[in-house]
Amino acid sequence: MQSKPTGKSEFKEVRYNLPIEMFRHMLHVHVSNDPLESYKRYITNGTRTEPIRAVHVVMPNNHSVLFLPFDIEPGEISHECYHVVHHIMTTIGAGYREEEFVAYLLAYIVEKVDALVKKSNKTLDKPVKLLYNGTND
Repeated sequence: MQSKPTGKSEFKEVRYNLPIEMFRHMLHVHVSNDPLESYKRYITNGTRTEPIRAVHVVMPNNHSVLFLPFDIEPGEISHECYHVVHHIMTTIGAGYREEEFVAYLLAYIVEKVDALVKKSNKTLDKPVKLLYNGTND
């Protein structure tokens, strides 16, 4: 299911950087009214053409990028954040031996991304592109 524009035809996007410092990992969160268009504008060599609701992408620099719609559901946030956790755990070679650790990391990332999505929804009537750092209030 593709996200539909939020009543306006122009593309709207809010971008955040969410450092996960314990792992020296950067998570970029793009929230928009058209995640596929957001993907195409950011991933210049991207090959996706099919409609997307939300997606996690690993960049060549090993950063994670989430492309999410403004109207994303909590379960979808958890789903995409799980991909981020999987990428981090694979990158550090930890696997999933410590279930509790993985659960805490997932909860941390989900809470941060959910807060950013809520923050982005407050910007719908503002200019098309806004840039925030996930550590700012």
